Amino acid sequence: MSVIDNALTTGMLALANFAIEKGNPDILINISRESCGTYDFYKAKELIEIGRLAAVQTLDKI
Repeated sequence: MSVIDNALTTGMLALANFAIEKGNPDILINISRESCGTYDFYKAKELIEIGRLAAVQTLDKI
């Protein structure tokens, strides 16, 4: 199961990087990949807060 999870994660990361590169977004909010795993749905409230703080920090720099 771990090998499948790693393969899916690698594929999703490559696809995300490609979309960012081709889409040329105005704002990019970075969140650590170590924040959660594929099956960490139970961490939703914590992850939303991590994203909110990352957004605030990124927007404050602009």
